[in-house]
Amino acid sequence: MTAQTPIDPVTGVLPRAAMTRRLDEELGRAARTTGRMSVFLFDVDFFKTVNDVYGHLRGDLVLRQLCEVVTAAVRETDVLFRYGGDEFVVLLPDTARADAVRLAVRVIEEVRNAQFSGEPVLHLSVSLGVASYPEDGADQATLLACADRRNYLAKHRGRGTAVADDVDTVADVDAGSSRLWERDTAVAATHDFLTRVQTTGRGALRLTGQPGAGYTRFLTEVDRLAGMRGFVVHSIGPGSDPPPVRPGIRLLLLADCDAAPRVAEVAAAAGAAEVLAVVYAAAAGASAPPPDIPELAAVELSPWSPATLRIWLRSALRGEPSRTLVSWIARQSGGLPATAAAELDRLRQRQGVVPVGTGGWTIDPAVLRRSRRQVRLPAAMTRLIGRERELRQIAGLVRENRLVTLVGSGGIGKTRLSLAAAAAVADQFDDGVAFVPLDTCTDEDLVIAAIALALRVDEVPGEDLLETLLGHLAEASVLLLLDNFEQALSAAPLIGEMLSAVATLQVLITSREPSTCTANRSTRCPRCRSRTCPPCRRGTPVCCRRGLIRRRWLCSSNGRGTPRSTSCCPPRRCPWSWPCAGGSTGCRWRSSWPRRRSTGWTRPRCWNTSTGT
Repeated sequence: MTAQTPIDPVTGVLPRAAMTRRLDEELGRAARTTGRMSVFLFDVDFFKTVNDVYGHLRGDLVLRQLCEVVTAAVRETDVLFRYGGDEFVVLLPDTARADAVRLAVRVIEEVRNAQFSGEPVLHLSVSLGVASYPEDGADQATLLACADRRNYLAKHRGRGTAVADDVDTVADVDAGSSRLWERDTAVAATHDFLTRVQTTGRGALRLTGQPGAGYTRFLTEVDRLAGMRGFVVHSIGPGSDPPPVRPGIRLLLLADCDAAPRVAEVAAAAGAAEVLAVVYAAAAGASAPPPDIPELAAVELSPWSPATLRIWLRSALRGEPSRTLVSWIARQSGGLPATAAAELDRLRQRQGVVPVGTGGWTIDPAVLRRSRRQVRLPAAMTRLIGRERELRQIAGLVRENRLVTLVGSGGIGKTRLSLAAAAAVADQFDDGVAFVPLDTCTDEDLVIAAIALALRVDEVPGEDLLETLLGHLAEASVLLLLDNFEQALSAAPLIGEMLSAVATLQVLITSREPSTCTANRSTRCPRCRSRTCPPCRRGTPVCCRRGLIRRRWLCSSNGRGTPRSTSCCPPRRCPWSWPCAGGSTGCRWRSSWPRRRSTGWTRPRCWNTSTGT
């Protein structure tokens, strides 16, 4: 920059007039030397609000401070121009696309982290488009038009990001749940992640949210967007093939909730890829990618708003939903897309959605007269580990039989397993599931009172409580979970009478002794399957299932990795598989808790009680 070079008086950088001549010079040099060059075009997000609220003098000060931040973020050879208003262009000589994208990400982060002094201190962001010679154009007008188009795409993707491609965010418009609704922020974050991972070479995007938030549908959209950017997409499944790995490949691994535990394993096998991106749903128990794959972003899939639910119902039903129907779906699903779709299917199967004269749809009044699916189950404090096969078996028995008894000795995990099975089949019962503890009930009257209390049925003066209870259950589709039934085995005829009186009633019983109810289907609650523990020479316990080890350690620690007590391990039993973690095992290996030494807590060790090693 010479003394005769004009300077923009507001920002202190070169004006647009100087940009035209300099761009032509760099394009000519790149053409003669078969070199490369790139340009940025960016503007300040919502800059008009700064001028409107704080005045134009503050706006001019912010622009000057912005130019200082950008100049410090780019290289000395790069040149910043004021294009007009709050728009700027950066010329990057001898810069290929990959290096330009890396610099663009740095500029975005520096501006986002900067504090613009004044009263009050402001925080701003910029939307930036990248264009490179010769890929995006061979002349000044074409390059600037490309950068301007991508600057607009950056705004469309949520602002505060850099765009170096022309992949649009609009998905194919289909009916119903196949359309992405209220996911603009999540899609914008995905675009930003795909841009960043191409500069870093490794990166992971973690999806969070409640079960049913639409993980599968969103991963399908990520698959589409990554494919348009040239990624080879590999979906991780329970029995999927290894990912393709070859020199120069850009690989994207997708993992839904059920496949998330395999993320670290598959990512380690694909480590030879030039660019490796991982997008996984962070369900309970999901393992994170290996440490060499940094987490670049996290996206939360939030529930739908009532307004979005109305739009989705309008598309799915091909008609206008009533306010009553929208409120019903919102209340039953909590706004979760997968749950809302399941609820609509359930209503359709039961003819619960009826047309109205204006061409719209509403909910059948008969459905409204009943309290829908009030699931009254105690919340589980821990995740069920090692009982997946038994859970599927018991849930299948409950679906096929009206009365199922789960029999087993005390402390084996009957209650925890039955609660998980009841929660798994809750959607099958229109009027929900109720948990009835019978540990203090010893006769029929107490059992009736406990069931009435669980169902919130009040006693009517002058009327037998059993008759009141049967009247409440008439035509109700409900599952009763009777826990500790061995305390009230004499009430077995009562359960048979209730099943005979209410055809839509089903009962799941846990008991130490088989019940004598008619039409009863009994099944034994097995012990938690686990391996015997081999001696560990390196001080790391390999007893039972790894999930039980992890869960028991967390249950027995005070949140800082140290146990609450050193005397809670009963002799000749593995502490990691206590009933609170999913069932007892009778393991022949005994494990010691960490014992306090001068250096702190040591790691658990295992030994063989028969050999003393």
